[in-house]
Amino acid sequence: MFYGLGPGKDWRAIRNRHWCWSRGQWREIPPHPRMQPVLAATAATVGQTIYVIGGYTVNAAGEEKSTPEIYALEAGSDKFRLETHMPVAVDDTVALVYQNRYLYLISGWHDTDNVNRVQVYDTQGKRWFEATPYPAPAVFGHAGGLWENRLVVCDGVKVIKKTVGNRVIKDFVMSPVCLLGTIAADNPANIDWQTIPHPPNPGRYRMAATAAAGVFVFAAGSETAYNYDGIGYNGQPAQPVAEVLRYSPANKQWQRETGKITPVMDFRGLPWNGQVFVLLGGMDEKQRVTDNVITFE
Repeated sequence: MFYGLGPGKDWRAIRNRHWCWSRGQWREIPPHPRMQPVLAATAATVGQTIYVIGGYTVNAAGEEKSTPEIYALEAGSDKFRLETHMPVAVDDTVALVYQNRYLYLISGWHDTDNVNRVQVYDTQGKRWFEATPYPAPAVFGHAGGLWENRLVVCDGVKVIKKTVGNRVIKDFVMSPVCLLGTIAADNPANIDWQTIPHPPNPGRYRMAATAAAGVFVFAAGSETAYNYDGIGYNGQPAQPVAEVLRYSPANKQWQRETGKITPVMDFRGLPWNGQVFVLLGGMDEKQRVTDNVITFE
């Protein structure tokens, strides 16, 4: 587990603490000297290396800044290294791994707006390139998984701009869109994107997601776009959902399951050990950060 937000839920509660679960206990890992407390970072594993990606800082004035650094941590190690910098810094992105080599960063927030870029880092060649752009509205707080050469990405929050007098005002609204992408076998920069049916809900923000045994699994999240304190951009407290969704490209159908988890929100990845899925922390119905560990089959 990396970074995160403490119970205070303000800029002072943003953490630069990192933890490893090993042999039945938590062990704290000291940060890299250049690491800053950030929110909305994500992580992905390639082989025996964990990549800790981006995030954004918040200062006392409430100003937010996306960070470009990607740090690497080898399995079993307690020492981070600075691996690379993103060409365009994004937070609240979706990070997926292809062929145990390519790290895909799909859309996300950059400083003042979303970007539709798909940035790819070749962890072997140590180089960046861009893949076919995200064809739906650019979003942050979306979720997705990748299995073999297929990826499914859903929802998140888009920005709608309107002019009021001399000012441009941004509205943050849900984007209930699901896309299936197929990566070309001969070119990892070529993604054939297709829209797929959306599950019967108004969209989700900050779900947990992964792919397992050819099925794409989405869990938890909220139907309301909200700031990091759990209060919606509409001024109302965001409420989490207790729902697990599964999508099978083989039969092109969604399956909805309830009763597996309690209502919880504010995630990105969904760890899976081959038997159970794991939700770590998150926010509950009262917008409180939690130390809960929820597992489900």
